[in-house]
Amino acid sequence: MPILCFKRWSRKGYAVFASLHKVVKIGVVTFSCTLTQASYHTVFAQVDSLKLPADEIPLDEVEVSASQPLPWTATAFAVSSLKPSDIAAAPVLSLDALLDHVPGVDIRQRGPDGVQADISLNGGTFDQVLILLNGVNITDPQTGHHNLNLPIELWQLQRVDILRGSAASLLGAHAFSGAINLVTTGPPLSRGWKTTVQTGLGSWQRRNLGAMLSRHTDKGGMQVGISQKSSAGYQPNTDYDQLNGHIQADYRHETAGQWLLQLGYQQKSFGANQFYSLAYPNQFEATKTLFAALSWQKAWRNHHGEAQVYERRHHDRFELFRDNKGAASWYSGHNYHRTRVTGGRFTLTHRRDAHLTAMRVDLRNEHILSNVLGEPMDVPKQDWLDADAVYTRAKNRLTSSLFANQRWQVDQTTLSAGLAINTTSGMGWYWNGHVETIHRFSPNFNFSLSVNRAVRLPTFTDLYYQSATQVANPMLSPEKAVTGALKLDYQYERLSASFQTWHRRGSNQIDWVRHPDSIKWYSRNLTRINASGALMEIAWSPSTGPLTRVSADYAFQHLDKDAEGLDSKYALDYLRHKAQCKATAQLLSTSSGGNLRLHLIGAYYDRAGTYADQSSGALLAYAPYWMWDSRLTWTLQAISLNLDVNNLFDTTHTDFGGLRQPGRHVSISLKLTVPD
Repeated sequence: MPILCFKRWSRKGYAVFASLHKVVKIGVVTFSCTLTQASYHTVFAQVDSLKLPADEIPLDEVEVSASQPLPWTATAFAVSSLKPSDIAAAPVLSLDALLDHVPGVDIRQRGPDGVQADISLNGGTFDQVLILLNGVNITDPQTGHHNLNLPIELWQLQRVDILRGSAASLLGAHAFSGAINLVTTGPPLSRGWKTTVQTGLGSWQRRNLGAMLSRHTDKGGMQVGISQKSSAGYQPNTDYDQLNGHIQADYRHETAGQWLLQLGYQQKSFGANQFYSLAYPNQFEATKTLFAALSWQKAWRNHHGEAQVYERRHHDRFELFRDNKGAASWYSGHNYHRTRVTGGRFTLTHRRDAHLTAMRVDLRNEHILSNVLGEPMDVPKQDWLDADAVYTRAKNRLTSSLFANQRWQVDQTTLSAGLAINTTSGMGWYWNGHVETIHRFSPNFNFSLSVNRAVRLPTFTDLYYQSATQVANPMLSPEKAVTGALKLDYQYERLSASFQTWHRRGSNQIDWVRHPDSIKWYSRNLTRINASGALMEIAWSPSTGPLTRVSADYAFQHLDKDAEGLDSKYALDYLRHKAQCKATAQLLSTSSGGNLRLHLIGAYYDRAGTYADQSSGALLAYAPYWMWDSRLTWTLQAISLNLDVNNLFDTTHTDFGGLRQPGRHVSISLKLTVPD
């Protein structure tokens, strides 16, 4: 995808240009000019440095919002960004529900309101998607079920960036089938102090309350957010209680560069009715997450440097029998797990004429203490977070990576090649790589082609988890895949269209499978899983009339696998068809009465795969269904009021196995912003 460069602007610091309504590079004349004048705006801290040489095209200046999406220039594959206006318009209350409305994204929810959900991109599993918070890897090594345990709420986000397709050589092995970056930073729309309060009520005694205090100056700023939400649950043992806290501070200096500090904490407990097995309705889970990161970047002459250090701690208590009520005689006690991930990376980029060279060193250490996962310890260890937890097992693995990337610009074509050499203790060495090309036929029409090789390590759960219903395999091998992708983009005035197709050849794919007559799941390397898919999108923004935007998209996937006769828990259950239609209408717009908008989304889901019926044990196919969601939004100055109706027609549906999802539910939320 081409990057358009604008050589001058009048309002330094926060003026950007987006008259083409597509991927646009923000004000890059040289690296030093861009990175010292722009505020800290992480898209992918480790990716953003791999910028393409810019094409100098004279265009008139147009000012857009400060949260205009930045390009992920490090990959030619499909990338999309959700802006604040997209997030505000979505009739959702949590991040997983928001992502479920993104074209081609598969969200499998076990409970509402972000209690627990698995995310899949391009036919991959939930363990194959990289999750980042302001460019920092927060992926959980225990299991991908915890990847969305985030210390932020939806209303704190400035932007969400979605990369579909393998980017393991650029971003690490966790980006096996894609990556998602959650952005809470961005150029402030105003200086001084600002207080934001958000509260809401909903079905099943849902309550939420949150507040954020922020202050911004020319040199940087900080914001502190805290929120709490709870519900009695839509059926027995689906109650939840969640507390989030997040602090971030950024500082910009011409000599010292740009700095971003993040601190986060989340505490969550929830009834996990049949979450991991339909045979046990009284499951319960409680998690705690601590997160800290410091990021830096600076540009000088033709060089650009970036660095980050981070640590994430996660504590998980799982109860197969909640509070031991009705526990079977063989039940020896709850499962306790505590993971600690520390990491750091440094990237140096050099630009010479139309060429760009990047080098990166990356270290990541993953450690787990558990009474189930890992290898036996000589001396048990007491948990300081939970007096009942005694750890008898542990495991540690260190991954080191060295990455190199080279780009060439020839007229309207950009070529790129990258290679990452990785070593992991206990797993040996492996490599990830990519070759890509991007060509601009015209200002309105772009073409991109990429080939990526990816290797992903098994999680600690894949390797070690043993229970009444699951048997892990400590001899699992890393899974591998080669993915080829093609993408076309077209933009003309108020009409935009996109088409993309991809094919992935996978080997040693990791999944939990079982025979239909067994209650136990086994982790194993499937011989192969080849995946193909396509995604088409079209959107139109009318210039007159009540409709302000209408769009439609359709995604298709097909998996060809060597696992006939087995019931798959994850890899073989995939979203075969997903179609969406969306519309936004302006119902009222006056200075005294405010703005009244209606947002409507209809989505069709058809999932491949089967699940075992709880009563008969027979394998049943997933039934396709339509889901409709709506949001009525009224805004007047600093007040925003939302009325959401989700599952408008009370459709019965399942995302995972026979686990029934909520029916129709209604919620109302109020957001108040008070400037200094």
